This record gives sequence, C-alpha cells and structure tokens, in this order.
Amino acid sequence: MAKLYRAIHHHQKGAVIVDDSLHPGYAYLLSGVANVKLHVVHIVRDPRGTAYSWAHRQKQGLGTYPIKDSALGWTLRNVVTELLGWQRSLPYLRVKYEDFVQQPQATVDAVLKLAQVTPRHSPFRSPSQVDLGITHSVFGNSDRLKTGPTTIHFSEGWRQQMDPAEKRQVTLLTLPMLLHYGYRL
Repeated sequence: MAKLYRAIHHHQKGAVIVDDSLHPGYAYLLSGVANVKLHVVHIVRDPRGTAYSWAHRQKQGLGTYPIKDSALGWTLRNVVTELLGWQRSLPYLRVKYEDFVQQPQATVDAVLKLAQVTPRHSPFRSPSQVDLGITHSVFGNSDRLKTGPTTIHFSEGWRQQMDPAEKRQVTLLTLPMLLHYGYRL
C-alpha cells in the first residue's frame, strides 16, 4: 500500500491525495503506513437521509441496502471513524453534510486548513457555486461525474418521501449518535 501511495504522490508531483473511502477500517490501515501523513475528514449526514439514500441507489447502478442495515452501518462507521481519529491522534475534522451545503466555501477552507494546503486558486464562483474539474473517482453517487459550474444544494427528498415507520426505525437505531451529532428527533 505504501508503494501505491508513493507512486500516486510522485505522479501528482507532491499533491495531496484525497481518498474518499467510506470504510474507516481502510483509514485505520493507512494510519499505520510509513510516510503517509493521514488527516481524517469525517463527513456526517443525518442518518435518516443516509438510510433513505442507500435504500434508493438503484438509479445510480449501485446496490441498495435495507433501512435497518443502513442505520446500523451508519452508527458503526461513525463510531469507528471517531475512535480512529482519537486513538491514532490524527488530525481530524468532522463536517456535517448540512453545514457543508449551507456554507460550502467555508467548509472547504476548513478542510484545506486541516491539510495545511493553500490552493493556487479557488474553484468557487460564489459561496455556493463551484467549478468542478475532472476527477478520478470510481465509486459513489452519479453527481461525482459532473464537471463545470455546479451549485451545491440540499438533497433532502427523504424528509417528505421517506416512509414514517422507516424514519422512526432509523431514528431509534441511531439515537445515541444522532443526538451526539446534534440532529433533531
């Protein structure tokens, strides 16, 4: 793994490597790799929005997950990610999805500060519109393939479209962490 990251770092002429793995176990492995200076940006979203999204991913050609599995997975991933930052004493920043959407430029600036990076130019046209370039992302939401001017906006369809019983189930299964992150019941 160290050879791969060194090769990427060399090919990108020393640029910061952003690995957007959703699995904290992978970050844990990276934290033990020599010469990898790992910073953790922990992105958290309301678990009900996450569960709804993961249950309705077929449009994007991705597998779906039952609501219960999404809720339990959300809790596990977030607990382990927090423990990783604490146990390994890594530079750590928690970013709530909702805060990012409300203030994307300020949030990106905080991430850059954590990584000790000063960009040559800002991709932001305004506080909520960004020029997206080509990336090398291979997995995730189809929005990752967009390029050019893009307005950052909430994806909050779950609030109206999610079955009330499923909302209650996710709320109960994630309650301690939901409250820990300041989400409302």
